[in-house]
Amino acid sequence: MIPIAEVYKFFQDAESVPVVQTYDLSVPYRFLHDRVQQAAYFLIPEDRKQLTHLKIGQLLLRNIPEAEREEKIFDIVNQLNMSVELISTQIEREELVKLNLIAARKAKASTAYATAKNYLTVGIELLATDCWQTQYDLTLSLYELDTEVAYMNGNFEQMEIAAELVLQRAKTILQKVKVYEVKITAYASQNRLREGIEIGLQALKLLGITFPADPSQLHIEQGLKAVLLSAAGKNPSAAIDLPEMTDPQKLAMMSILSSLFAPVYVSAPELMPLLVLEKVKLSIQYGNSPWSAFAYGVYGVILCGIIGDIESGYEFGKLALNLLDKFNAKAIQARTFDMVEGFIIHWKESARNILKPLRWGYQCGVESGEFEWAGYTAFKICQYSLLIGKELTSLEREMAIWSQDLDRLQQKMGVNLVAVTRQTALNLIGESENTCDLVGEAVNENRLLPIYLEDNNGYGLHYFYLNKLILCYIFEELEQAIAHAQRAGEYLGTVTAALAIPAFHLYDSLAQLALYPKVEKSEQSNILEKIAEHQEKMKIWAHHAPMNHLHKFYLVEAERHRVLGENMEAMECYDRAIKGAKENEYINEEAVANELAAKFYLAWGKDKIAQVYLTDAYYAYARWGAKAKVEDLEKRYPQLLAPILNQKTGLNTDETFAQMMYGTITSTSSGVSEILDLGTVIKASQSLSGQIHLEGLLSTLMQVMLENAGAEKGCLILLEGDSLCVAAQCVSGKGCNLHSTAVVDYQEIPITLINYVWRTQKTLVINDATADTTFAGDSYIIGHQPKSVLCMPIQNQGVAIALLYLENNLIVGAFNLARLEVLKVLASQAAISIKNAQLYANLEKIVEERTQELQESQAKFSGILQIAGDAIVSVDESQRICLFNQAAEHMFGYTAEEVIGQTLDILLPTNVRDRHRHHIGQFGHEQAPFRSMGKTERGKIQGQRKNGELFPAEASISRLQLRDRLLFTAIMNDITDRKQSEEAIKQKNEELASTLQQLQTTQEELIQSEKMAALGQLVAGVAHEINTPLGAIRSSVGYISEFLAENLSKFPALFRELTPEREEQFLTLLARSLTNTTTISGRERRQLRKALTSELEAQNIHNADTLANFLLDLGIRDNLEPLIPLLQQPDSDSFLKIVRSFARLQESTRDITTASDRAAKVVFALKTYARYDQTGETVKANILDGLEAVLTLYHNQIKHGVELIRHYQELPPIDCYFDELNQVWTNLIHNALQAMDNKGTLTVTAIQQDGYIKIGITDSGKGIPDQIKDKIFQPFFTTKPPGEGSGLGLDIVRKIVAKHQGNITFESVPGQTTFTVSLPMLPRF
Repeated sequence: MIPIAEVYKFFQDAESVPVVQTYDLSVPYRFLHDRVQQAAYFLIPEDRKQLTHLKIGQLLLRNIPEAEREEKIFDIVNQLNMSVELISTQIEREELVKLNLIAARKAKASTAYATAKNYLTVGIELLATDCWQTQYDLTLSLYELDTEVAYMNGNFEQMEIAAELVLQRAKTILQKVKVYEVKITAYASQNRLREGIEIGLQALKLLGITFPADPSQLHIEQGLKAVLLSAAGKNPSAAIDLPEMTDPQKLAMMSILSSLFAPVYVSAPELMPLLVLEKVKLSIQYGNSPWSAFAYGVYGVILCGIIGDIESGYEFGKLALNLLDKFNAKAIQARTFDMVEGFIIHWKESARNILKPLRWGYQCGVESGEFEWAGYTAFKICQYSLLIGKELTSLEREMAIWSQDLDRLQQKMGVNLVAVTRQTALNLIGESENTCDLVGEAVNENRLLPIYLEDNNGYGLHYFYLNKLILCYIFEELEQAIAHAQRAGEYLGTVTAALAIPAFHLYDSLAQLALYPKVEKSEQSNILEKIAEHQEKMKIWAHHAPMNHLHKFYLVEAERHRVLGENMEAMECYDRAIKGAKENEYINEEAVANELAAKFYLAWGKDKIAQVYLTDAYYAYARWGAKAKVEDLEKRYPQLLAPILNQKTGLNTDETFAQMMYGTITSTSSGVSEILDLGTVIKASQSLSGQIHLEGLLSTLMQVMLENAGAEKGCLILLEGDSLCVAAQCVSGKGCNLHSTAVVDYQEIPITLINYVWRTQKTLVINDATADTTFAGDSYIIGHQPKSVLCMPIQNQGVAIALLYLENNLIVGAFNLARLEVLKVLASQAAISIKNAQLYANLEKIVEERTQELQESQAKFSGILQIAGDAIVSVDESQRICLFNQAAEHMFGYTAEEVIGQTLDILLPTNVRDRHRHHIGQFGHEQAPFRSMGKTERGKIQGQRKNGELFPAEASISRLQLRDRLLFTAIMNDITDRKQSEEAIKQKNEELASTLQQLQTTQEELIQSEKMAALGQLVAGVAHEINTPLGAIRSSVGYISEFLAENLSKFPALFRELTPEREEQFLTLLARSLTNTTTISGRERRQLRKALTSELEAQNIHNADTLANFLLDLGIRDNLEPLIPLLQQPDSDSFLKIVRSFARLQESTRDITTASDRAAKVVFALKTYARYDQTGETVKANILDGLEAVLTLYHNQIKHGVELIRHYQELPPIDCYFDELNQVWTNLIHNALQAMDNKGTLTVTAIQQDGYIKIGITDSGKGIPDQIKDKIFQPFFTTKPPGEGSGLGLDIVRKIVAKHQGNITFESVPGQTTFTVSLPMLPRF
């Protein structure tokens, strides 16, 4: 054994040194080699090994301080577990259980889940048989952790057993929450989404939260309204300062709600908004928790994807990330990054910006055990990379790795999602039999689709059909594309706010427009309507994130103009789409745009222009890596692509460009491959590896490359920052120019060729550049006419770091296959050497800079420390003061000499010293490197001056671990003055609040006063409207009373005298009288009486004139034939008189009914108008009810000379301040009538449009003069004579409308003035 510290030197001369207090010195040792340790272990007798382990474990347990025990926990527990059979007392066994629990927690935190499970198994086996009664807390902790670790190990069966035991034995719902979380997550990862949702809803019900079984839009609106009310007046960014949530039950609710999100989002999206709104409401009402970060993130998703408020959604996304940093909540980083980066950021920033944060989210998910969310982030990286046009071959390889990782984590959901995206890439590359079927190496759609349908996995189904839509459109299977678009659209709600949304709208629009010429006229109209809806959304998205969506908008516009025959507009939009896609590196959509432009020009008969666009499309698809599409273009357009297909750029005559992109580089030389000279390669590699300085390496590298390639001249191009620079330019037999020059400024190389190789990372060999057409347009090739050219990327660990450019101007085919192989080997060594040289150069520079910075920092620190305005105090681990600056001296009244070496207690009040000492000790073991104190009322602190005075303070404490000690530094502020100012501000705020309340009350009184004033103006008209029906009632009642007084006693005798025949005649006459209610003029009556008299006289009837009057009174004007026998009777006149009396009696009762209805209507309108709601709360009401009430009150003014025209649509009830809106209608209608002098046409319209209810009031008056149009809404402005108006009417109207978040506008010309009030149908009060 050998010592591992230098303490042993203390004992080397022990004989001459007296041993004084050496008991605290120990010499640590280790075995010289593992084999030595094994040999020593084998020497221990088998029957003594357990005892040996026990003694070692007990020694470690006794001698390691408790504060360091967790750090050494594995050493202690491993020894004791190997001797567990020797531990018999219950106290020792229980202590070992606790140690195994600590070890399991530490192993889980280190992602060593299998090891954690081993410790838990030992701990559970050591529990007493009645452990749930005697060791409840310990037993609960073990089984709770066992449930979680079983899931992380992928042992779902064991997870179910442990979880069920906890759910049966746990005493409270809060003690079951963690297990519910694990079960939800585990079921989601196994595609058992519905089961996971049911478990979560069951847990929430136990906690006091229930959701509707069938959520509707109304439920969502109510939830949104509740959140808006909770957050009224609060800026999203201010939510970060909310207090911390401490209620255990509310924290449990947040936890379960968060665990439910993923399965609900995928399988029950209709429930997702309610879930999120509940979390946000809890955070606003009870304070922030780490889960609040996730809640705000998902709320941002709802705002972006459902409400359409992208700006607010983006703010909530940023809030979520800031809150995540504040809580340092690693356990939820994966899901929060997935929400914010995956669903929000791309609506405002380039979609390329989100891939790196998503990778970080995946790493956090794996480290924290959030495997489910790691799966979602991995999928988004894959799918979004495909949608933004990442190169397909490298992307497919990356996706294969993602699939393996997710399979290892047993995330079936993520594996299936990535498999669909990967197979899409394989189809585009050409690695499938049918380009439109997702059947191949990654997935078989015939097996996956039934699983998705059975699980109702809308999320997976949308992406399945979306990828099929993209493939079918690109490969021109348009009818299939439309069918897949329809199915993808059915599940669009499951991918709310995802980058897939605009991609779906793009390809759905393009597929519809591609089929447009082939469908019926009626269907064409439907297509254009659908495209208009898509484009309206895309335009909004392009406004917020033009880098992602503007080129998509222009591409669809181009296709729309094409089908409508608007060729000039189409040309402009195609070019804009191509330019935008290229600038923002959407190579896939650049390729599609070029292809569509080519088809457009081809159909127009402009083949030459079409050839240019098709060539660009061909190369763009090739750069994307879509080999299958490249070959598809070759088959469809062989004539237009003839120049490309016939070229011989480093290819055999029968090879195409597609083969060059994906096959091996083949020389056109007919010579036999030369044998690789191994000795030459070794010698050259040694030359390169011997160089450590960059300049020497570059010179040596270029000479070696020139010699082994047979080149005349060459350049080495390095990546410096974000730019390519020529680092070395050499000519064979001469020296090298090592002056670095940017490639764009360098004239001695073909820049087009260089950029191509850097972009594709493929070696390019041109046997005769003068005969090649690919780069014939490059200015260098035109000017220098090189013959053989080679350009090779140099990569280090798969990352491009340099390019090697060589040329030979003497012979063609100079760079044959054998030389190319040598260069490849040398390039590998060169990559390593270049990287090492760069690291060495950077290291030298960094060392020099750090030395300089250290010296400067030491000088600055000393000066800053003394002149700092804040008090700075540092203490060591024993809390003794070791630093005390001038500001601290001024604050506390001590000099530095007085306090250095004293404990911190000297600066603290007596009653807080113990608590403060505990906080500092606890802070020393926390992960966070700093802590704030005194910034909340709960955590306020005080300092104590030398004279004993106490003062309020704030402090920021940081921890610094030096080599041999731990320092705590506090930066303190005396906030006495600030506290006094805050108290004064608080008092002032209370005064201002009181004043504001008074102003609001005054305003409400003013509105009510204005309403009553308007009502006063209506009193005369209202009184007339009530008096008229009352007069009619009085007259009718008078007649009935008079009739009954005269005839009531005669009724019995009258009816006794009536024969059956007379009774039938009586009833017939009375019925005819009641059916004829038409009013006739006096002239008409005279004419009818004359005619009736003549007809009666012709029948020889006496008293014809009298009888004619009676008949007319009864409303009988014709058809006298049935009545002739009656009229010929001698007493016919008295009989008709009796019938007439009864008819008038019935008529009087009818008049009473009509008059009372009219009076009731006026009274109801008056009551509706005059009511005053003092609650200040909105009500659900129909606007038309208020309008009609006001029109009823103005009926008296309207009926004399005003034509009233109503144009009403059916309107839904809305939340509003109903009585205040009645004031609006009163003022506007009153002004309209006055403007017409109560003569003209008043038109009232009510419609709903674009989410608003719009009320229009139009009069035919003389109009509003131009010179006062900008003044009419000003307070106290009026054109009425003094005493007729306060000038506040329209000002009050404007304020009431604004209170409803609406607006009022007007248009006025002579003869027509219209005021339009627009009220939102879903206001946010």
